[in-house]
Parts: sequence; structure tokens; C-alpha cells
Amino acid sequence: MFKSITPRGTAAAAVALAGATLLAAAGPAAAAGNGQQIAFRDNSYSAHSIQIEGHNQNGYHVSQCFTVSPGGSTQISGWWWKGTVRVKSFNNGGCTGTTFRWSQDKYIPEQQSGDWVWFTGY
Repeated sequence: MFKSITPRGTAAAAVALAGATLLAAAGPAAAAGNGQQIAFRDNSYSAHSIQIEGHNQNGYHVSQCFTVSPGGSTQISGWWWKGTVRVKSFNNGGCTGTTFRWSQDKYIPEQQSGDWVWFTGY
């Protein structure tokens, strides 16, 4: 007596295909599990750079300068932050000058529904 294994094989293939489709759809949203990216909106119309200081996705304390668009919005992609983060804006490029224009501390969650946390400078 022979048993047909075709229905089981077809069902297993369907489950595997559904799982692969679900994993492919998870893409970038999965990155939000260990920190967020920062976006900056300049309402002062004079910021040329921002310094972001805090912990990255690996738990290291880092400080980095980024160029921003005066009067515009800038997304700092590829840098992931978590915990308390400080953003300072500068009127000059390269985060230079004797004083900074504006500063804000904000708690960045490790997980949230999206990948971005916005800071607004004045």
C-alpha cells in the first residue's frame, strides 16, 4: 500500500512561501527594534549644522556633526540612536562657533511604530 504525500508537501510549500513573504515585508520596519533615526526641522531658518550626542544602537556613546538645511527638514539616515540624546544646532557649518544656537534633550525609545524621531529647532 502506498500513501500519497503530495497534499502534505503542497501544504508545507505553501506555509514556507507565506513565511518568506511575511519576512520580506518586514524590511526596514524591523530596524526600529534597536533605536531610531533622527530628523531635524529648522524653524529658526539659520541652522547650518547639528551635533547629535548620545548612545547608538550598539550602546556606544557617540557625538557626531551633521549638515542640515537652514529653514528646512533634514533626515539623518543610517545613524540609529536610543536613550537620552542631545541635539544642538549651530549657525555655522561643521558644528563650529563659540556658542550653539539651540539645544534639546529627548528620550529615544528602542522600539516604536516608525523609524524616525523629530527634533524641531527654534
